[in-house]
Amino acid sequence: IKGDGAMDNKGSTYITFAYNHFWDSGKSSLLGLSEGTTTGLYITYHHNWFDHSDSRHPRVRFYSAHIYNNYFDGNSKYGSGATLGSSLFVESNYYRNSKHPMMISLQGTDVWDEANQKNNPGTLGTFSGEAGGSIKAFNNTFDADIATNNMRFVAYGDTNPLYNVSGKISSTTDFDAYVVTNRGDQVPATVKSFSGANTYNNFDTNASLYVKNLVVEQPATAKAKVIQYAGRISGGDLKWTFNNGIDDASALVITALKNALTNYTSTLVAVQGETTAVVSSQTLSTDTDNNQTVTANTAIEPMIFTWGGDATNATVTGLPSNGIIFTKDTPNKTITISGTPTANVSYSIATSGATGTPATATGTVTLEGAATTPPGDQIHNFTTSGKDNTFYTIIGNLATNKGTVTYKDLTLTQCLKMETATTITYTTTQTSTLTLVFVEAAGTAKIDGTNYTATGGVLTLTLDAGNHTIAKKDTANLFYIKTAYSGNLGLNPKFAASSLAIYPNPVSNQLFISAENVQKIEIYNMLGTLVKTAIKDTESIDLTNLSSGNYLVKITTDQGSVTKKLIKK
Repeated sequence: IKGDGAMDNKGSTYITFAYNHFWDSGKSSLLGLSEGTTTGLYITYHHNWFDHSDSRHPRVRFYSAHIYNNYFDGNSKYGSGATLGSSLFVESNYYRNSKHPMMISLQGTDVWDEANQKNNPGTLGTFSGEAGGSIKAFNNTFDADIATNNMRFVAYGDTNPLYNVSGKISSTTDFDAYVVTNRGDQVPATVKSFSGANTYNNFDTNASLYVKNLVVEQPATAKAKVIQYAGRISGGDLKWTFNNGIDDASALVITALKNALTNYTSTLVAVQGETTAVVSSQTLSTDTDNNQTVTANTAIEPMIFTWGGDATNATVTGLPSNGIIFTKDTPNKTITISGTPTANVSYSIATSGATGTPATATGTVTLEGAATTPPGDQIHNFTTSGKDNTFYTIIGNLATNKGTVTYKDLTLTQCLKMETATTITYTTTQTSTLTLVFVEAAGTAKIDGTNYTATGGVLTLTLDAGNHTIAKKDTANLFYIKTAYSGNLGLNPKFAASSLAIYPNPVSNQLFISAENVQKIEIYNMLGTLVKTAIKDTESIDLTNLSSGNYLVKITTDQGSVTKKLIKK
């Protein structure tokens, strides 16, 4: 038994079905089910190959359907069918041995009783007794061997005696479609379906829809294009040749074709992300240490990162406004991070490109004995990074002609224009301080739905943890953003870091603490999350269960606190 519903559509509108290849389908496409209205439902079928499929190309309820430039090839039952007030514009299709190209339910060919030469809606009918729809037809080609499939098509008003039998049938009531001379001709409101008295809505002449001015190919041209392009490329890797002498008129399952499909094994490499897919990739590599610890007034060893593969650029985030800098060498695809730190830094690098998965790297610069920048602080400089950022999602337009801003020893020359479509969204995990730097002294922004105004070009605001949105209040130009967490893992500057130590470092399992009067020990990951604590006067901590990576150890004594970097092997 052949399947039902190869490609059905129920409830959706403004959909196009194009360049599909139906092979020997029983019921190809049902359009509409129980929508109950003919308003606002539009669907298009074009350049589909109905290749020895039997029926429903499509069978339509309620919808307005534009059916053009399809190839109806050896269809044993019928082409397109209209029911329940639907309106079908069927134009410039090529029908080769397609039995009954168009039918309207309970009239014309649908209920034609050949033996008694009359319509018989009482015992005949394809569409389950549903009221009729309407079909407008134009410029279709019928290439049919009537002896093979008994093709019958009755145009409204056709004077052929076969379609006008006194007292039995008339082509003005028992028709299959209203055939127009010119594409833009309308179907008169006096032309109604026999069952339901439904009329054609002339949607194809509505100037607000695409149909009216569409340039449509001639049927023979469309047929050639369909054969070449419909379905899988070059016909795919499963080939089949129908026996037109038999298959044009038969709706039976073709056993040999069924067996070929059942035994088919695809030679496709991948479909939508299978693990065997060949995917492009972006790369980011370095031969230097991403994580460095130095003493005060000591420069770090330059860290050089090289991007490659499908990556076309790379950006750095998290660097402070002074001390540590980066230099980008685009021709050689490198980024160099260097300088003398004035505080602890956590940074990240991400590649970008039109194809491939971005590559990322992270690292830290730890200033031994210095105050620690709260983990998670995020700085974005539009001059150096454009709109690329992994913390902030930035939508809007950049500009380089809005002036220059000097802020914290930075010279800023590129900004984000605060316009109607501009948004910056991000998420914080704890209370934070937001800083925005504008070229305008009284620059404005709408933050989480509330309007704020800068003073001297700088807007500073404390925000609770959660999702945040920055948008336009008035036109302004934003050059710099910073999110600083209010939690402080840094040491008391009056407390000498040399008075305590942690060892071994790097550590595998047990970490030892050398300090007097320890009150509390806290270990944080590089995202600022507390992962381990120890109580008063602890001399060692078991870190066996911690994952390998970089951590910050905050040791609090009765004299103050200090934070040290720890590497877990």
